[in-house]
Amino acid sequence: MTPLVKHAATAAVSVCLLASGASPWGGRPDMAAAQAAGRVYCPLPEDGIWVDRKAKRQELTRLEVESRCVDDKVEIRARAFMRCSPSDCKWGWTEATLRPGGGVNVRLLGFYGTRIIDIRAFGDQVEAYVTAMPHDPTRQEVVTSHILSRARR
Repeated sequence: MTPLVKHAATAAVSVCLLASGASPWGGRPDMAAAQAAGRVYCPLPEDGIWVDRKAKRQELTRLEVESRCVDDKVEIRARAFMRCSPSDCKWGWTEATLRPGGGVNVRLLGFYGTRIIDIRAFGDQVEAYVTAMPHDPTRQEVVTSHILSRARR
């Protein structure tokens, strides 16, 4: 069997397994592969409340992500909290989208700037890349990375 034929056969088996809801690796199928096969599973792995109790000033302290499936479409919303003084600053609930490679993207619009947060779950933690884009052209865009843990109920 040539490498091209072998690859095509492997891809066909994977698509069939994913379409049936099974995973060739056991457990839940990869979200990007499931999307390619036309299936999405709710709630998403990023769904939940995520916290970083050690966050510094202006860093992400809490993320709340909600997802649900309605008529074969995923509806996602998220909100974020940043360390401020005397209490955390809260960004309101905002519609979020699925990222093509898996994970969730949310764009938070504010008076002084926009924050784009790319979220990807890894078990009981999420990695969040926050891009702070100030509206002031004299200020530079800043990207930070944060690891948040699932909040205990």
